[in-house]
Amino acid sequence: MKKIIAFTLASSALLASNTFADANVKIMPISAPVTIQEVSTELTETLLQKYDVIIRNNTITSDNEYNTTHYYTKKITTSDIVIPDEIKQKATKIYFLVEEGNPMYYAKAVSMEADTAIDTVEKEYNYKIVKFTPGKTEYTFNTADLVKDFSKNEYKNITISLIAEFSETEKLPLANPTYINIENKESILQTLKSKKDEDQSYFWYYDSASLEAYLEKWAEKISRDEYKKLLQKAETKLKSLIGKNSQEKKKILESITKESDFEWKVDAYALNAETNSLLTNVATATKLQLQKLRSYDLIDSIFNK
Repeated sequence: MKKIIAFTLASSALLASNTFADANVKIMPISAPVTIQEVSTELTETLLQKYDVIIRNNTITSDNEYNTTHYYTKKITTSDIVIPDEIKQKATKIYFLVEEGNPMYYAKAVSMEADTAIDTVEKEYNYKIVKFTPGKTEYTFNTADLVKDFSKNEYKNITISLIAEFSETEKLPLANPTYINIENKESILQTLKSKKDEDQSYFWYYDSASLEAYLEKWAEKISRDEYKKLLQKAETKLKSLIGKNSQEKKKILESITKESDFEWKVDAYALNAETNSLLTNVATATKLQLQKLRSYDLIDSIFNK
């Protein structure tokens, strides 16, 4: 039998109605665990059975083309959503539930047939209530409103579901949810770089074996000890250069404060990324040469006794 899930909340503010993208709204964390228990409700069970086909065919769509190239805003479309008149009339409110982190505990539990109750969700459960506008087919949200600690520039994911609420304990999901990955700035730059240079720069790939072969030419001209010292000095210098290049990348990312900045930083990021690839591959070839020399020293110590 279909089950409806009632949330016992640490705060009565869970279902406070808010809109965002048009206003500043804060993530509302719940510091205590959220207890979930099963209860039967004839109303939602009847509606779910009656409009099952419609609900299963309703889909919220993430605009991936937009979302993978935009950092400060995210977009969804709802062009094919159908809400039966009976549900509109009986529901006290219809809204989007935006949840950060794991896919929606609530809607998943409501829609599945299971005898196992979910005891608790995360200790800090971050969510948003977003106004649903009948007839509106596209929603653009400020990313900072969707997740907590957006300023940390971390990779996160969210779930967006459409909910009809009849009472505090009677809620019905009206569509298949959508999932949006909140990329960090570097991921957005990488996507923009790939679109700008679809063939990719030849600087992007280096053959470590060829680099080692080139280094070994030095070994033919000097003694093993001299070659080892040369490699060790190069390894130290490469570590320093990689560190400096990493700091430059950090500056590039920190200089991006608005959406339009990405376009102007793509070339700088591309050069930085290609430089990092070059330095890393040369460092790898150098390290492998040092490992060979260490193995040669070990073999000599064993067989030259």
